[in-house]
Amino acid sequence: MDGSSTLSLIVAVVAALSSLVIAGVSYLSTRKNTHDLEALKADLAEKQAEKNARRDYVYEARKRLYQQYEPLLFQLVELSESAFRRISGLARSARQGHLGSTHAGWLALNDYYYDYYMASTIYRLLAPFAIIKLIQRLLTLVDLTVDPHINHQYALAKWLYLSFTEDFALAMVVPCLEYDPNHEQWREKREKYPEMYWRQGIFAGTLDNAVEALLVHDPNGNVRCMSFGEFEHIYQTTKEHHNFDACIDLFRNFHPKTRPVLWRVLVTQAHIYEALLRTREMKLTDAGNNPIPKLIKPLPEKERLDLDWRQSSEEATDEEVLKQPFEAAYAYLREHLGGQLVE
Repeated sequence: MDGSSTLSLIVAVVAALSSLVIAGVSYLSTRKNTHDLEALKADLAEKQAEKNARRDYVYEARKRLYQQYEPLLFQLVELSESAFRRISGLARSARQGHLGSTHAGWLALNDYYYDYYMASTIYRLLAPFAIIKLIQRLLTLVDLTVDPHINHQYALAKWLYLSFTEDFALAMVVPCLEYDPNHEQWREKREKYPEMYWRQGIFAGTLDNAVEALLVHDPNGNVRCMSFGEFEHIYQTTKEHHNFDACIDLFRNFHPKTRPVLWRVLVTQAHIYEALLRTREMKLTDAGNNPIPKLIKPLPEKERLDLDWRQSSEEATDEEVLKQPFEAAYAYLREHLGGQLVE
């Protein structure tokens, strides 16, 4: 074989090998691309399936949430209005001279009429808590996180429920109030210095017992908050009230001046009730599409004036009556609820 033939053979072999290499590389590349494409398709299909599953879950969860929660929210808002009016009614009664430590005070428990005012006060201030208790029982059945508006409304309700147990925390908000109901001589001292030694809150367990006592279980397993008529019957016919004794003692001879810590509790509740009443304007089914408003706002001047308990300006200063309790309540709510809910 001459040199030119050898060279031609080598060129042919190299060309053949190159073709084989190119074909192999092309095959492997095509195979890898096909594999990658199939993997991408599978990943997209899995993500789409997850998205569909999440969409179906959210749809069913919201439907269940609205079916279960909306009726209770309606009741809570209605009872919130009643409680808010009783808080302002306590200020009005003090303004008119009907509250205080005298034997003629409407919360002095001297006869049926005054007993009625105590019973209606306890009922109107505790009834919203009974609805909150029913909402809490739903938490194992519904997912509040699928609707941020409802989740925030529940946060308000939760802190409302805790408010009667937060007497020490509210007493410590600047300007701090002297408060020592655990003093070893509290029983003797509280009659003379109720602002400091009279317990102005309720223990959590005691509050739970009182709220549970407001719930009625029917034969079908349904649970509801009892009406005032049902509560009044129990209140008037039971010789010892047991579950409501702490509530009765809390408000016995109540006056905002002599129970400043309890008044801070009630002013805090007024802020939350006002926020819950504002949610009445929201449509639950549209909530997920709208920005979440800040529900807690400073009470407007009209509401503050409605909560002015003085008979005359000589009893206390505007600073003490129209500023300090409201600022303390607002500071407390901002600390515990944060910027998402508090303006």
